[in-house]
Amino acid sequence: MGQSASKSKAAFSSGRAFVMIGIIAFVAGLLVMLAVSHFSTPANQATVIFSSALLLAVIMPLSVYALVIGPMVVAYEEGKGTKGATDRAEPSIQAALTDPVTQLPNRRGITSNLIEFMAQAERYNTPLSMALVQVMDFKKSSDELAPRGGEKLLQSMAEVFYDTLRMPDKAGRYDNEEFLVVLPHTKLKDANMIADRVRAVVDAKELGPGDKKIKMNVAIGAIQFRKGEDLEQLLSRAEQAKKTKPTARRAATKKPAK
Repeated sequence: MGQSASKSKAAFSSGRAFVMIGIIAFVAGLLVMLAVSHFSTPANQATVIFSSALLLAVIMPLSVYALVIGPMVVAYEEGKGTKGATDRAEPSIQAALTDPVTQLPNRRGITSNLIEFMAQAERYNTPLSMALVQVMDFKKSSDELAPRGGEKLLQSMAEVFYDTLRMPDKAGRYDNEEFLVVLPHTKLKDANMIADRVRAVVDAKELGPGDKKIKMNVAIGAIQFRKGEDLEQLLSRAEQAKKTKPTARRAATKKPAK
């Protein structure tokens, strides 16, 4: 609406400028004719016509610049300033919705995605599933992977999501060691298949230097959105599903020396 109003205002200003130029051209032409008829004689007619034409040549470009080109330059500069401010603001907005450790959407970002897909599923009656994925034994594994063991675990989980999720799916860091996965146009059966794929990739990962490797372990609660359900109800069911889902817990394993 604001953009349309700006365009209308610009069109009105341009039309008014051209009307003013037309009036100036008419008055200037009239003055030239009067000057030629009043001041010219057979002896100086050429001089009067030349002087009048020269005056008209000065008046017209100045009028065009003052009424058209000048305002256009000012508007262009203002537009550049606005665009620059917008370009500077966009990275700030993106940073506010991104987790700095994993580069996935943070809690605010992934929750916004979930709400958007919930609205679409409600309106168009399309399936929507989601899952909560928690890294188990996070504190213990972080200590064993020190220094910066927690970051290594979280970044490793981000890699898992990049490897397993489909193009429309979204994953974000929802809590300290918990991730929220949004699966649009997905029924529960397919969501469970995706959860199994995530577990398989996690099971294949081994973190840590040397012979001592940490086997990651996750608990996943996958559910399907029910029409009329709000965000709190949806997340509560996902949390319950995560707690009741059987999870095999693994300790650190030590590879035999070759």
